[in-house]
Amino acid sequence: AITGRNGSGKTMLVRIIVGLVEPTQGQVLVDGVEVRQLAPAWWRAQVSYVPQDAVFLDGTLRENLLAVRPDLTEVQLRHCLAMADLQRFVDEQPLGMEYLLLDGGRNLAPGLRRRLALARALAVNGALVVMDEPSGGLDRAGIQVVYQCLIDFAKNSRTIIVITHDPVILNGAQQVLDMDQLTQ
Repeated sequence: AITGRNGSGKTMLVRIIVGLVEPTQGQVLVDGVEVRQLAPAWWRAQVSYVPQDAVFLDGTLRENLLAVRPDLTEVQLRHCLAMADLQRFVDEQPLGMEYLLLDGGRNLAPGLRRRLALARALAVNGALVVMDEPSGGLDRAGIQVVYQCLIDFAKNSRTIIVITHDPVILNGAQQVLDMDQLTQ
């Protein structure tokens, strides 16, 4: 787990780890190989990333999930939605999985966007799970979904990096990096 005050570099660190930002110094190694040397498509398939402010493609729910893993079956899609506790929302929509996301998904409530980002990460099913404030802005039920997903990722031997201030997540972490300690 990574914690620290606002502006301490937590989000920048995970963006560097997942390959969205080039480091200005140092390097990120994956099994001894620098991330920049890895094929970007291969690396993306290894990382299940839940950003703090998720943005989606303007398109359907189905298209957004298939964009990260085109080979998903309908059963796998439904499983990802169920794990993120989105199945009822989808079932209540007249268009179901063809529900259209607009303006990067901003036509969804923030809590639903966060759950959809979790469903997208579940669809990737990467060996590395990176989550930026996954329980932030969620109701009690949504927070429980995040906790259960973290437990399931751990049970499935995923490496998990999570930025959080959530005491429950911090308590369950094997290691905690406090960015405030690095900047002093």
